[in-house]
Amino acid sequence: MSVPCLLYPEKAIEIPDELEAFFNVLLYDALRFMRHNFTLAEVHSFFLQYFDGSMITANDEICVPMKMNSIQNAKLVLRDKRLRFGVNGNHPFNDLVSSMLVLFQSHLKVYEWKRSNTLVSNEGKILDLEATSPALEALEAAALEEWEEQEDGPTQVEDSANAPADATPVTSSTLQKPSDEDFARDELLKTHKHFRDLIAGCLRGAPLAKWPAERAAFDQLVGYNPDKT
Repeated sequence: MSVPCLLYPEKAIEIPDELEAFFNVLLYDALRFMRHNFTLAEVHSFFLQYFDGSMITANDEICVPMKMNSIQNAKLVLRDKRLRFGVNGNHPFNDLVSSMLVLFQSHLKVYEWKRSNTLVSNEGKILDLEATSPALEALEAAALEEWEEQEDGPTQVEDSANAPADATPVTSSTLQKPSDEDFARDELLKTHKHFRDLIAGCLRGAPLAKWPAERAAFDQLVGYNPDKT
């Protein structure tokens, strides 16, 4: 799952989350079969922390620190050692990974900033505080009907009732507003086109005829046991 969906279980799964899941599959296979600068022990440690590790927070939220830090910092790092693919760390796949991580970093920033300034419904849909909703309209209609039935005037409606009934208030936060570049990158994740273009660009940078020799490696998950790593 994507980091936003792991951190915020109420979030609806959208295209950016699907693309991040695709990235995780791509990373899984690349780390397992491509040449890179991680030792076998480091590969197993990374797999344990990124793919198999998790922790439950006080609020029952699932959190994977390694995965979260990788997206927040747009880097794949294990104990201060940055993962690099190819012989001597020279392979166009590195640029592809970096470009994808920056996109997911921006999406997480934008989502968290929007979330801190909105109400999030139980279905995970972001609701604008100024927007009307069927729940709010029904509430107003009920209040008006109650006012008309009472001889002593309108019944006071509590401020908390102004929120949609199926939404959970989010505490305002001090999150810094993402940059214009972050918003622009977040927009690129709303369709699959930019992702396809990134992959195509990576293949053009390293013709298919040259990839097999560059990527040849044995299965680096041989002997991996998450229960004993």
